[in-house]
Amino acid sequence: EYSPKAAKEITSAFEPEKKAFTFHMSWNEQGTNSGVTMPENTSLTVNGEESGSFDAITFTRAGTYTFDISEDSTDVHPGYSYDTGHWTLTVTVDDQITEDEETGERAGQLTVTDVQYSRADTGETSDEQAVFTNTYAVTQTDSITPKAEKVIEGDPRPDNKTFVFQLTPDADNTPGGASLEGKDTVVKTT
Repeated sequence: EYSPKAAKEITSAFEPEKKAFTFHMSWNEQGTNSGVTMPENTSLTVNGEESGSFDAITFTRAGTYTFDISEDSTDVHPGYSYDTGHWTLTVTVDDQITEDEETGERAGQLTVTDVQYSRADTGETSDEQAVFTNTYAVTQTDSITPKAEKVIEGDPRPDNKTFVFQLTPDADNTPGGASLEGKDTVVKTT
């Protein structure tokens, strides 16, 4: 058995809210004498920058087997670009002879002896996992100009009083999500 692995990496100027990303695994040479039994679930979902494992593939014969791993881009999250690349997973399974030390009895044991992930479009290779990189960028919204008004009630109204209005970002704002351009303090004399 072998459980393929995939990971999500996100490049961004700041850390975006975690979103779910789904990967799919397939094998095109299925058949009754194929030596491979694919898991019922061939999808893997991670949240944000995480890695995970697909359900295990079972091997019933020695051989070299290849699988395709790709990202599902049908669940579009605003601001994200999707990694459209495909990784090829190559798994080598050997029939290794083991010997029972007490009885001397020999038996064959199917063992995964090599695993390679490769990506043709970038030339990347790994013996650990397929890595998909998305970029997160937001489109700047139109700027807003907050308005403040001081109303003085009562009689007589004082002359030449100075009032200071200051705009400060809330501590709970998303880091890097908003910025103050220009003055953050306005002095008004009435």
